[in-house]
Amino acid sequence: MYAVMNRKAAALRAYRLVAGSESVYRSYAAITIGVIHDQGGNLQGALKSLKTYSYLFSTRYVGAPTVALAYNNLCYNEMHLHELHRALKACAASLHYGHLPDAYAKEQELLQMLRAG
Repeated sequence: MYAVMNRKAAALRAYRLVAGSESVYRSYAAITIGVIHDQGGNLQGALKSLKTYSYLFSTRYVGAPTVALAYNNLCYNEMHLHELHRALKACAASLHYGHLPDAYAKEQELLQMLRAG
């Protein structure tokens, strides 16, 4: 709701509280924090938020679709920060946990970029 009202700082505070809790909504909140940063052009902030909530990358704590989404978002951020090899590994991990069409597209784009040198 805060993000819709263009109150990003308030939204981030609220989502951080949930992401750091034991709430069933914590993975949604953690992913949303990264999305808010991405939408604001803050790729470093998005990357930092993904790394802060490491539970997003373990099926021990969240389901495989969430892990796939987290790795897909990691791939996006690393790709746009020109960390191409890391991005490719993140895309591969995303595809291991799920079949997101976006991850396939990013993987192909990264392979082309790496071949081009």
